Amino acid sequence: MSQGKAFGRWCDGACFSDFEQKNEEINGCGNIGQHGDNAAKAIANHGDDAINLITKHGDNAAKAIADRGNNAIIVISSAKNGKKAAEVIANSSDELFERIINSQGYADDIIQCVNDFGENAARAIEKYGDDAAVAISLSKNGKKAAEVIANSSDELFERIMNSHGYADDIVECVAKYNGADKAIISFGDEAIVVINEFTEYGIDALNKGITPKTINLLVTRNVNPKDYVRLCINNEKMQIKYLIVHYLMRF
Repeated sequence: MSQGKAFGRWCDGACFSDFEQKNEEINGCGNIGQHGDNAAKAIANHGDDAINLITKHGDNAAKAIADRGNNAIIVISSAKNGKKAAEVIANSSDELFERIINSQGYADDIIQCVNDFGENAARAIEKYGDDAAVAISLSKNGKKAAEVIANSSDELFERIMNSHGYADDIVECVAKYNGADKAIISFGDEAIVVINEFTEYGIDALNKGITPKTINLLVTRNVNPKDYVRLCINNEKMQIKYLIVHYLMRF
């Protein structure tokens, strides 16, 4: 289909020369027609606003406006980086676009996160909206945070959001250790202190029901692991305690 016919189809008989004339009125805009059916549909429905954004941001703006209409125009026009906004919207799912237009002041953060960290960031934000965008943006390792949040349970994400200074540690531990998510869900920030000190030993203990308080008592009392040998034979929890203390006494 020629560009002229594409415009004519969407514009219900409007003369293509009218668009050419409008095109000439915008300094440096090039040929709007080169953006094809998406541009034709966007311009037919949204006129000058569409022309201006397509001129600045090209095919992505054309597709975003054709697919998402006036809401896309509002977001792209108000974004700190309209080009990135157009690209994200042009490729967004319905769920992600809903998160963008309903954001309470974090639309630019959502756009930046998705632009920087791709599909994982998009999935995380589809699930948790502005909160995910904030968590990813503030993380020392946004890529890893996006991956963890995209695959997290609601309970784990709540631990991340309610953490008092350990959000990055939660992300690191969950990404590094199997079973860390379960321990963190159970004990929150206290689990992170244990895992940072005892790694897999700590995770095993926490997931077997040994509380961070008990582990701390063992550490502060500097218990000799030999005292636990007899009790450990048929007692799983005591075995875990023994492992922790044995690990500690190596140093």
